[in-house]
Amino acid sequence: NNRLLIKKKMQQDEIDHLTRIQKTNMKMICAVNQQKQQAALLNQNLLSPTSNELALILQQQQQQQQNNHDATSASKIDSNQMSDQGTLDTIQTSNSSVDLTSIPTLLDSKFEMFGDDERYGGALKSTIVKASEKWTKKHQKNLLTKLEEKSMSSDDQRVERNKAFDLLDALSRSGDVPLSHSELHVIIASTHCFDKSVVNTVVQDNVNPIEKIERSNLVVASQIHGVSIQALLSNADDFGRITKFCPMLNSF
Repeated sequence: NNRLLIKKKMQQDEIDHLTRIQKTNMKMICAVNQQKQQAALLNQNLLSPTSNELALILQQQQQQQQNNHDATSASKIDSNQMSDQGTLDTIQTSNSSVDLTSIPTLLDSKFEMFGDDERYGGALKSTIVKASEKWTKKHQKNLLTKLEEKSMSSDDQRVERNKAFDLLDALSRSGDVPLSHSELHVIIASTHCFDKSVVNTVVQDNVNPIEKIERSNLVVASQIHGVSIQALLSNADDFGRITKFCPMLNSF
């Protein structure tokens, strides 16, 4: 009996010891969790801006938007002042950009003004430029290799075009990054045709073809660059000579 009592007492002592250890661990865990919560609240208070900071940030954003708006308005005014009336003003959109697709229509409207004069001076009209079906690609695999040439069919052109657009899309991050240092080259063609040969135009029609072609070049250049014809000429005497055989150029 004594042995049983001693064994039970030892078991009870062991249970009490384990209970005390468990309570101690629970207290430590609660203390650690409480410290974590306090640290999180402290970080939140440090990171979250106060009302004064929010007001300052909002004021800075409004100031930046106002500066951007003023810069855009100034660029619009400058572009309108520099462009000749009836030329680039008619093809500019609301965001000060130029609609390049409307330039051929603008040129045709100016060419029609010389309809009566074109009886013996030839016909001036816009020209559609079409690329050939087969292209030639010149490329280097790296800087140390020689320049290679490759004939490209329509399918090859489509593949290369898709690669170029994919690269452009990656560089600009789908249009999010502006390409401020890039250039866009646009070809706009016009043709001055004579019904007769150069000799017959001079002898039979008594027309100087050089004067007509010179007039056509000035009309096209003034519409493309948005300046007057007089501004395109370096010599003031040339303007008087040109307007003498074509007085309608005074209105350009």
